Amino acid sequence: MPYRVAVIVRTKNRPLFLARVLESLQRQSFQAFRLYVVNDGGDPDEVFRVMSMYGPRDEDRVVQTDIPQSVGRA
Repeated sequence: MPYRVAVIVRTKNRPLFLARVLESLQRQSFQAFRLYVVNDGGDPDEVFRVMSMYGPRDEDRVVQTDIPQSVGRA
């Protein structure tokens, strides 16, 4: 499926908020998006765990990037 929208989510040690975002995205009627999750210095295993529980099931729709040290919102 061609993706028409990119959704970019920044997270750092906020698994509850990440889960809420992912659940909200699943409820949207528009699904032609690719999700980019930027882990800004948090625990990559925790992000992966939340993503596997709540994220889109199509692996090509999700890109997880782990930054070892926090660089902030910029």
